[in-house]
Amino acid sequence: MYLFTAELIDVQDGEFRSLIFKSQKWDRYLNQNVPMSMSVGIGNDLAVNIPNYKKHIGEKILIGVEPRITKDKKGIFAWATTDVLDVTQLLTAQ
Repeated sequence: MYLFTAELIDVQDGEFRSLIFKSQKWDRYLNQNVPMSMSVGIGNDLAVNIPNYKKHIGEKILIGVEPRITKDKKGIFAWATTDVLDVTQLLTAQ
């Protein structure tokens, strides 16, 4: 599991459930960070967290993600593995 943090801008709750984040990526031709969106899939086991995700729209949040290979094996996408995490609890956990 990896930890991912970015500004949550939308929660899609349709046929394909996902969290949409506003983020940045490095553009090698422009030689600078450029704005982009990032989608993180929500599996059936985390669908119960959708109301909580929606409460955090517009905030920078931290979640656990797992990279997965697409069915055609030509790409990688992120899959949520946690609800919204509280950084202070992570830092003080024993």
